Amino acid sequence: MPTAAVRDIEMHYETEGSGDPLILIPYLSADHACYAFQTPEYSKNFTCVGVDLRGTGTSDKLRAACRCESPPGAGRRQGPR
Repeated sequence: MPTAAVRDIEMHYETEGSGDPLILIPYLSADHACYAFQTPEYSKNFTCVGVDLRGTGTSDKLRAACRCESPPGAGRRQGPR
């Protein structure tokens, strides 16, 4: 189970095949397994790299809750009308 140190976390990834790299980025909250059915075909022509993004699969989880806030003035119309 290979991992890569990325800033403050360890991210899990898997590779399969040979050729030019094809990075398989999973959709929200999925892990690299979401490409399980496509990877065998893709790997005939590419080096497929499937990753588990932060908080998914076996990659490190968030250490603290995160919040998304809009910056001051967001949502207000800017410029002339």
